[in-house]
Amino acid sequence: MKNIIKTFIITIILFTTLLLPSPVLASTQLPKVETVNQALWVLNHQFPDWYENYEEGKFDCSEMSAFVYDYLKYCGLNPQLQHGRGQDVWGYAGWSNHVWIKINGVNIECVRLQIVPDSYYKGFKLRYMPYVLYENDWWNSEYLKSKDIVLEHYISNKK
Repeated sequence: MKNIIKTFIITIILFTTLLLPSPVLASTQLPKVETVNQALWVLNHQFPDWYENYEEGKFDCSEMSAFVYDYLKYCGLNPQLQHGRGQDVWGYAGWSNHVWIKINGVNIECVRLQIVPDSYYKGFKLRYMPYVLYENDWWNSEYLKSKDIVLEHYISNKK
C-alpha cells in the first residue's frame, strides 16, 4: 500500500512540474537585466508600494515570489522557489508556510523585494514545492492589474 501511495504522489508531482505549463513573462515593459541586484532595483522602482499591497490568500508570499521568479526567468537568470514550513517563527504562534527565492546562494525575500541572509529563515524547514498555477497566480492580482505593465501575454516554458 505504501508503494502505491508513493507512486501516486510521485505521479502528481511529475504531472504538476512537467505537464502543466508554467507561465513566464512573454511580453513586458520591465527591462531585461543581468543581475539579481539590477532586477531588485527595477522591481523596487516599478512597484514602490509592493509591500503595502500584500494580501494573504490573494497577493501574498507565493504570488509575490512567483512574479519575481517569472521576472528573473524572463531575464535569463536561474532562480529557485523555496518553500519553508516552520513553527512559532517571526513571532507567530503555530505553523507558518513561507515562499521565497534562492538564486546563486542568495535569498530574495519577495514580500519586501530585498536580499536577506540565511538566518532570516531560521526556524523554517525547506519543503519541495512545484510551481503550482492555482497558488502562484500573480496575473490575477488586482495590484498588478492596476499597474501600467503588460501582463496578459504568457507562454509555456515547457517547449
